[in-house]
Amino acid sequence: EHDKDFIRSSENLIDIGPKAGIEGGKLLYNHKTYEFFKEEHPESLTWKLLKEEPDYKILSRNRAGNGKNLNIINAEANNLKNINVNFKLGCLNVVCGVSGAGKSSLVEQTLARAIRQKLNRTKEIPGKCESIEGFEFINKIIDIDQSPIGRTPRSNPATYTKLFDHIRTLFAEQPLAKKRGWKKNRFSFNVKGGRCEHCQGAGVQEIGMHFLNNISVPCPHCNGKRFNDKTLEVNYNGKNIFDVLELSIKEALDFFSEEKKIIRILTVLLDLGLGYVKLGQPSTTLSGGEAQRVKLAGELAKPDTGFTLYILDEPATGLHLYDISQLLKALHKLVDNGNTVIIIEHHPQIIFSADHILELGPGSGDFGGKIIFSGTANEMLDSNNSIYKNSIFSKLKPEFNKDLIKKDFIELENVSTHNLKNISLKIPHNKLTVITGVSGSGKSSLAFDTIFAEGHKRFTESLSTYARRFMKNLPQPQFDKLTGLSPTIAISQRTRSNNPRSTVGTFTEIYDLLRLLFARVTTNNNSKRRTLSNEFSFNHESGACPVCKGLGNQLKSDPVKIVTNPEKSLIDGAMNGTKTGKFYGDPWGQHIAILKAVGEELNLDFSKSWNKLSLEEKRIAMYGTGEKIYHVNWQFKRKSREGEHKWQTQWSGFCGYIEEEYQRKHQDKRGAAMLPLFSSIKCDTCLGSGLKKEILNYKINGINIFEMASLSISKLFHYLSDLNSDKYKLSPTQKRIIAEIAPLIQNKLQKLVNAGLSYLSIARKTDSLSGGELQRLRLAVHSGGNLTGVTYILDEPTIGLHPRDTEKMIATLKELSDIGNTVLVVEHDKDMISSADHLIELGPGAGTAGGNILANCAADNLKELENIQTYQYINKKKKMYQIAHRSSDEIAFMIQGARANNLKNIDVTIYKNLITSITGVSGSGKSSLLFDVLYYSYKNKRISNADSIIGLDQFNDVVLIDQSPIAKSSVSTPATFSGVFDHIRKLFASTDQAGNSGFKHSHFSYLNKAGQCPNCKGLGYKKVSMDFLADVQLECEVCHGKRYTDEVLEIEYNGENIFNVLSMTISESTEFFIENKKISKYLQILEEVGLGYLALGQPLNTLSGGENQRLKLAKALLNSTKNQQVLYLLDEPTTGLHFADISRLLKLLEKIREAGNTIIVVEHNTDMIKASDWIIDLGPEGGVEGGYLVASCTPEELKKIDKSITGKYL
Repeated sequence: EHDKDFIRSSENLIDIGPKAGIEGGKLLYNHKTYEFFKEEHPESLTWKLLKEEPDYKILSRNRAGNGKNLNIINAEANNLKNINVNFKLGCLNVVCGVSGAGKSSLVEQTLARAIRQKLNRTKEIPGKCESIEGFEFINKIIDIDQSPIGRTPRSNPATYTKLFDHIRTLFAEQPLAKKRGWKKNRFSFNVKGGRCEHCQGAGVQEIGMHFLNNISVPCPHCNGKRFNDKTLEVNYNGKNIFDVLELSIKEALDFFSEEKKIIRILTVLLDLGLGYVKLGQPSTTLSGGEAQRVKLAGELAKPDTGFTLYILDEPATGLHLYDISQLLKALHKLVDNGNTVIIIEHHPQIIFSADHILELGPGSGDFGGKIIFSGTANEMLDSNNSIYKNSIFSKLKPEFNKDLIKKDFIELENVSTHNLKNISLKIPHNKLTVITGVSGSGKSSLAFDTIFAEGHKRFTESLSTYARRFMKNLPQPQFDKLTGLSPTIAISQRTRSNNPRSTVGTFTEIYDLLRLLFARVTTNNNSKRRTLSNEFSFNHESGACPVCKGLGNQLKSDPVKIVTNPEKSLIDGAMNGTKTGKFYGDPWGQHIAILKAVGEELNLDFSKSWNKLSLEEKRIAMYGTGEKIYHVNWQFKRKSREGEHKWQTQWSGFCGYIEEEYQRKHQDKRGAAMLPLFSSIKCDTCLGSGLKKEILNYKINGINIFEMASLSISKLFHYLSDLNSDKYKLSPTQKRIIAEIAPLIQNKLQKLVNAGLSYLSIARKTDSLSGGELQRLRLAVHSGGNLTGVTYILDEPTIGLHPRDTEKMIATLKELSDIGNTVLVVEHDKDMISSADHLIELGPGAGTAGGNILANCAADNLKELENIQTYQYINKKKKMYQIAHRSSDEIAFMIQGARANNLKNIDVTIYKNLITSITGVSGSGKSSLLFDVLYYSYKNKRISNADSIIGLDQFNDVVLIDQSPIAKSSVSTPATFSGVFDHIRKLFASTDQAGNSGFKHSHFSYLNKAGQCPNCKGLGYKKVSMDFLADVQLECEVCHGKRYTDEVLEIEYNGENIFNVLSMTISESTEFFIENKKISKYLQILEEVGLGYLALGQPLNTLSGGENQRLKLAKALLNSTKNQQVLYLLDEPTTGLHFADISRLLKLLEKIREAGNTIIVVEHNTDMIKASDWIIDLGPEGGVEGGYLVASCTPEELKKIDKSITGKYL
């Protein structure tokens, strides 16, 4: 830290210096902070600069400028409030204000973009303002921010400042270089000739790690020296070109003391405090502040015009006061030469050195964007209006050696984020607090969008502006006051890992320990070689399978997915269901011509339907006939062209051709479009382990690392215990090593067991986990880290948990709070609510009907809780909707020999026109039965993972309603997905206003060019590429997130435009469109499934799994036809629902059943289970100990079955 108040308020101080680089590295002080300022430390620059308060009145040079101004009239970009601003030309101007006040909106988006557009003819769209005056006084604009000076090690201070050009010229003038006829290019590591060609002058070679970051190692040929040996024979003053690049700037100043051109640039770099930086230091290793000063040096070294505008963004970030003084000298030099400098800054040393100061505020976001102060530094110091000045001088100076004042609560005042109604509350520290209430009541708005968002904002404010660009922007929380907040960590279900190399073991670092164990303990009968830990890693090239590159699986085209119409022949449309399939199945195309030739040669009839082909015929059609050559006579038709083409060729099969095409296209978007035709299958070479074959020969007690990692977590725990017993014959050395490493692994495994994940293996890919499983995995990692003083915020961690596992989850959360953390949980589970230390209930309704505090008290305060809806459901005062149970002897279908995943060849009977719940502990096989056996068989029109399934054909449709995301982009919304938006658009198009403007319903689609904002193409935001990091979305500066053109937004229906309608919740829009029967039909069903609180235009990629599922259910009901028999398959439909919402869901499910349909649900919720007509209970445990049929009976009968764990909780 460099901030003086932060330093003074600390308890202990370590001061290192006295300067930087070779002049630093010495320990100057390491003791109590308050004693540091009592004694003299003449060697410490920190002590010299902080021992007294600075006199800010003497900092400014008070220049009047050249009498000309840059004037911005009515600036209104982002949050700017139509402000009029003037910057003094020929002066040092500073813009200050709190984070989010509008500084960048004014300086960068409005002024800089407009000048660049004018002078450099860039295509940037400047921030909105009426006009800018004074362009004619500027002939050049230079932005000096903290972005890297280059993105590869090839860029360095010497190349960026053009210093290296002069050095190369000097080397080319040396006698040996002249003798050999070498020019300056010979001494460039970016040009062939003088550089080392093995590394192409980089000095390092990158080793590709496939999906991981590449690693760089010194080039073994030039030993990192970048140049070939011949080039390095040329010396100047005893040093070759590589030696020179290794000099620090200060060393180089002495070395080149006779070279004026070189000295000029080096002096500028030294004056900016960069004397310790090496000339050839890779740009990728420079900090943001260093990069900014190198850029500034590059500009200072150039001859300037005196009419240049320099813009700097927080240049004091990362700088010591000494370095700031050096920076200010350089900036003053620019201004003294007649140029103009505008700086965005927070540091008082720079602000009060300005000739002209502009302060924006008073707050951030919507509360900012106004001019608080405009004038000289001395005028600000005398002003009572400046918030910045008042904050500088009204700070309570910290008293040394005092304990930090710790609050017992997180205290919030007047919170109005989203639908919260200016609520004020206290949340106790170091307790388990549950926030509950009906869906849409404001729980996430309080926990995530206010408390976590504010914690996130406070963290990012400690970073430079440049670094903040890489952070995800969260919407500004709305409140008057929030105190007592400790660092926040959000563990949600919505952030998914899509890295195919991540496993439970790598995510938790258990696999790292297992690799270490195998490297130290294993034996290989075929080799005495000692192995390294990396050789057991599928993410390291020394261990990864060379075929699948460590992934353990390969993408293969799947005939089941290619043949979409099996009742047709391959020649006549069997593959027409996809674009790729239609291309290869074109009856006039070359591939069908080859297939016909194959049929003639081998006497096979491919004109038969796919269903009627033999297995051998299907194999030949899909996988080809090897190297056999066929004579092909192709009768082709292409639009107006027809003809005949004869040639000889092999037949690779449709799968072969599709895989070849994918290999050509897989690195761009065209390849992504082909992925639906592929399935991931186990690698034939490594059998799914991801490891080289020879690595799998290393074993502990006959088990290799993949086999051990594939054990369930509970089995692995016990196996590690047994290893150190007399059960296995191991040497004393092996046992000693196991005794050290195994407990470390078991400690992490126990955390996973406590999180209800005992049925997983550490070899399980994280991208295959459900949202709930991934959240519990993250929780297990955090609970094993022993962090204290943290506020953890969780989103329904009990989702997907059996009641038995919920008990373990509660114990984990209690442990977190007991060691000194604050745990906030958004939750509906009655056991979690009953176990809380503190309860907050929001409501009473959803959306605008919610957002009030109904309860905020200790969990044992029964008096305050007795009238609260949630508590009334828990203590049975309020009853859940009771579905009238029915029985049926009519069999819907019978499954025999179900064996997907851990299912043990079970036989299951499902009865027609009933609600059937599939139950069991986590990992017992419920999803395997519903998805991998039942639905997969229906979808693929063939029996999968079972011996037989009888009866599925009696349903008109089988509808799967799971929790998988509906959309990955922000384009789809509840309005578009449900279909109601089509009717809303037609309604707007029917207004007189639209008719007079010539607008059709297409104008009201943000996906259509006719009405969408041309700047953001209807998205409402612009995506900014951040190179190697995730892209950042910034609100569109033209439509301000409204997606449409101003002309379209002028069209209104009942006083509201199309954007306002999309911003309404479903409940609000139900009332708004009450007189339109078509639209009301859609909205009422969305209400019925409990989604009334969602906005019509809310992006679907922001929905939870439960919300996705209920939206799919609504669409299925909207698409249903009377008198059809439908089989509905639902995956934990109670996810994310309050008791009142579950009651509503039960009523809806009964309505669906009464319409003659059959419903099967996978469920843990006991209210849903008890409401079911029939139960299929699987278990008894999870993983390998599950997969058996425990019971097939009514809920009442299940209670009496001792071996049913589910029955005990009913």
